[in-house]
Amino acid sequence: MAKAGDRMTSVHTGETFVFIKTAANTDGQQLVFDMICEPGGGAKGAPTHIHPKQEEHFHIRKGVIEFEVNGRSFFAYPGESITVPAGTPHTWRNPSQKEKAVFRCEIEPAGHFEFMFESLCGLSQRGMIGVDGSVSPLAMARILHRYPDHLYIVGIPFWEQRLAFALLSPIAKLMGYKELYTYQFDQPAAASIEPTHQMTGAD
Repeated sequence: MAKAGDRMTSVHTGETFVFIKTAANTDGQQLVFDMICEPGGGAKGAPTHIHPKQEEHFHIRKGVIEFEVNGRSFFAYPGESITVPAGTPHTWRNPSQKEKAVFRCEIEPAGHFEFMFESLCGLSQRGMIGVDGSVSPLAMARILHRYPDHLYIVGIPFWEQRLAFALLSPIAKLMGYKELYTYQFDQPAAASIEPTHQMTGAD
């Protein structure tokens, strides 16, 4: 479980999480972490998505972050803050191919996002994330079924995604996929896999 002060890296998406406050520190009200985003990195494995219950605040500290929020694309620079209300379609990335970007993110309420971020880093550490940042639909179904109503992909009805997670999660369990991939601080990241099939409306 992530704790305040922990630092976890997802090499294959170019993201390093430095946890400042977790649900345990804030009675579940807030998750706060600093994000160090490598050149070209970011939420590239997550297409435009929605958090139904959580509001996100991004405070840019270094570099540039390209956001897509509610269909509008724009850049945010050091000193600027961006708020993404609950239920708003969005995604983000570091558009630079040379410079890292750093921002602080506050998620309110915390929900179980610290577990999901740890699993992202744990999957990367095990080489289970594609070179394009994609994750096996079975792995995602297992995690998102365990932590419902945290993340949905835009363009697919929520009920279809919930049904897909419910149907695929038992199969994923039988195939050895876990609900939580703990981060091993003493182990280096494994090599990435080839791009994996993303979940679509037909999955």
